[in-house]
This record gives sequence, structure tokens and C-alpha cells, in this order.
Amino acid sequence: MTSMIRILGLLLLVLGITLFIWGLNVSEGFADRFMKQMAGKYPEEAKQYIFGGVTMIVLGVGILATSFFRRKK
Repeated sequence: MTSMIRILGLLLLVLGITLFIWGLNVSEGFADRFMKQMAGKYPEEAKQYIFGGVTMIVLGVGILATSFFRRKK
């Protein structure tokens, strides 16, 4: 059971990192770079990927941490 939880945590961590990097790369178009430079804003799609990635990273790390530090009964 613990190994399944660790696999889930690791999967969330990897997917979160992937989404975060994808969100940073989405904003590489000319219009997006111009908007980022002038207004300091990311496009809405990039924000969603970045926020989703960070959320999944936090959940994955939390699940992994609790699975490693849980007491065995």
C-alpha cells in the first residue's frame, strides 16, 4: 500500500514539473513575450499551466514526505 502511495506522489511530482516547464514555454511567442515585457503579465494559458504545475509539485512532495515519514504499525 505504501509503495502505491509513493508512486502516486512521484507521478504527481513529475507531472507537476512537466506542467510548470510547459507553462513557461507556452509564453515564448512574440506577442506573449511583448506582453510580458510591457505589462509584466503572463498569458492566461501559461498562468494555468504554471499554477497547476506548482500545485501538483506541492501535492507530490507532500504525499512523498508523508509516505516516507509515516510510522509503520
